[in-house]
Amino acid sequence: HLNAGFVVHAPDTRILQCNPTACRLLGLTLDQMLGKTAIDPAWHFVHEDGSVMPLEDFPVNRVIATQRSLKNYVVGIKKGTYQQAWVLVNAFPEFDNTAQLQQIIVTFVDITRLKQAETELREMTQAMENAISGIAQLNPQGCYVYVNKTYADMTGHSPEE
Repeated sequence: HLNAGFVVHAPDTRILQCNPTACRLLGLTLDQMLGKTAIDPAWHFVHEDGSVMPLEDFPVNRVIATQRSLKNYVVGIKKGTYQQAWVLVNAFPEFDNTAQLQQIIVTFVDITRLKQAETELREMTQAMENAISGIAQLNPQGCYVYVNKTYADMTGHSPEE
């Protein structure tokens, strides 16, 4: 009943176990995941810039290549024609007593709403910066906390001043 998805991979990347949250976040059924090393070609991970993530950048493959944990890795999930989801991934290798890799545990939480809020904030900031009207924000003490370039130009000062 975790609010996080988890997937347990074998050293060859086969999926050994996953929870229902992982299936929901990844948009795949348990049957589509268990025992698989490859997923439907219409399904893929993407980087934050929107580019398709090559297999070597997949969280499980990065852990296998480095034999080290991967922390706070942002990954987009593109599910065919479905809207993209964003997850924050942590992945951990587990070794036996002879230092042989036994499995990789990948956990992830949905950060789609956070990424959408970041996009909206960026768009709002850009609109304020490009506005033809001067815009300023003052704190309760009457000190400037924000001015756009138009406002600064109108006052003859730089935004930093």
